[in-house]
Amino acid sequence: MAHSPEYSYYIRSAQWHDKASRFRRNTGGRCVLLPWLASTDAHHLTYRNLQNEKYLRDCVPLSRTAHNWVHKSFIGKWLWSDIKYRRPFMNFLIRVMAIAVTVYGAIVGKQKVGKPRHKRA
Repeated sequence: MAHSPEYSYYIRSAQWHDKASRFRRNTGGRCVLLPWLASTDAHHLTYRNLQNEKYLRDCVPLSRTAHNWVHKSFIGKWLWSDIKYRRPFMNFLIRVMAIAVTVYGAIVGKQKVGKPRHKRA
């Protein structure tokens, strides 16, 4: 998918990087599709609110693996294609996953991914 020059500029901006970082912190640094992996990217579920994105409504945190799967794999392209019902349904499922990972992150104290829970003496 080719993006506009405005989108490309925005995605490289400090504004976007700060916002994406906040989205990733909402899940304790975990990917919403593969929660055992660290989130490294923020994925747009919709571009309707570009530059005014909200967590879950517009964007969710994904690992690089999950993000590549969504955009580049045959299955990912089919699942998230713009077919009338499939894309809204898949976005609904990813939002449910994001809520579950967010709640889990709040319960366990938003542990950093890959960090031990307890310091060893």
